[in-house]
Amino acid sequence: LSSEEVITPYTDVEVASERDRVTLSCNYTSGDTLQWYRQYPKSAPQLLVMEHMPATTPGFSLNHDKKAKRMDLEISSAEVTDSALYYCALSVSFEDDINPTRSMVGVVEGDTITLSCSYTGSVNNLQWYRQYPRSKPEFLILITKSGYVQKPVPPRLSVQVQTDRVDLEISSAEVTDSALYYCAMELTVTGNTTSSYKNQTV
Repeated sequence: LSSEEVITPYTDVEVASERDRVTLSCNYTSGDTLQWYRQYPKSAPQLLVMEHMPATTPGFSLNHDKKAKRMDLEISSAEVTDSALYYCALSVSFEDDINPTRSMVGVVEGDTITLSCSYTGSVNNLQWYRQYPRSKPEFLILITKSGYVQKPVPPRLSVQVQTDRVDLEISSAEVTDSALYYCAMELTVTGNTTSSYKNQTV
């Protein structure tokens, strides 16, 4: 997304009882294809509904108020299994992409872990994020295409960039390192930047 394209949720937390009708809302500044995702702890986000396409999950629907620039996700009858983290999103189409080389990495405490993502495109910088269950993604580290690493660098972490790959190394792995990790790239596009994110689990 460019700096002029922003999407934000109306509330951070929504509380409901079983069988309630629940509406989650986001407002946005501009965009064409709108989406909602659901994420359970230690799992990748799952697409629920996308504008102009049938809902992929029964009981969920999308309402788009173009005049108010708001999109609502409606859950017709809430269940315990609906308790999760929900994301509203705008779709951006580019030929550039970033993907983890592995979706899951197993490790023994004390080992050194290397998480890798391959990428294509005109990259401004590459980033890594960590997400614990029921928490927002937490920024970890950033490296430019030329190899400059933004300070400060968290303890036990290091990052390296190659022509088509970025590696995050975690030394002396601890139990608290078990989480969902996101690799991201910021592209240079006609003077603005746009970010793309993918994830893998440790």
